[in-house]
Amino acid sequence: QQERPQWLSSLYLSMEQLRFSAVHRLVQGNQVDRTLLMRCITSYYYLTYIPSNRPYRPEARGQIGLFFSGIWYKLEPIPYERELLERPECVLLQQRILSPAFGIVEPADDQRLRYFGNAAWEDLLSELSKDPCLIAFTLFPMDSAELIRSAKLGMDLPVHSLGISPKSPFGILMHELSNDSQKDRKNEGETAS
Repeated sequence: QQERPQWLSSLYLSMEQLRFSAVHRLVQGNQVDRTLLMRCITSYYYLTYIPSNRPYRPEARGQIGLFFSGIWYKLEPIPYERELLERPECVLLQQRILSPAFGIVEPADDQRLRYFGNAAWEDLLSELSKDPCLIAFTLFPMDSAELIRSAKLGMDLPVHSLGISPKSPFGILMHELSNDSQKDRKNEGETAS
């Protein structure tokens, strides 16, 4: 039996053509130790209230938004924690908060963790309004330089670290058929008729 060729689809774009967006996290918080969560956060970040308790999306690299017990906060890195300025927020959130405070060590498989891209911001807010036990972490998007730096350092990024566009159109895949493959297809068509 002849083995069929395997194909890998790829799309080549320059970095200037790529657009990155943040992917926010929503966690079921009814099982979390609140004291441990606050200790994990305040060990690395200053915690400040958001005026008028408006939903908060970070405005700069290093910041993280937090919705906890009905209140919006801004997390800003403590200056002496240099690592907080050198690593992507999604990595720090996973290693410093989600893993130790929530026990989420495999974010791809943990049912307590859900993801919302910037395009689904209103859906995230709607979920928060329905369930007071939910905790949200909002992130600032990575840029191309940060993504490349992370790759060069061999850094493992958690699942859904960022949204990337443009996406390749679904169903538009092309590959060149060799002459032998074209003859086989022609012969199959003649046999069928």
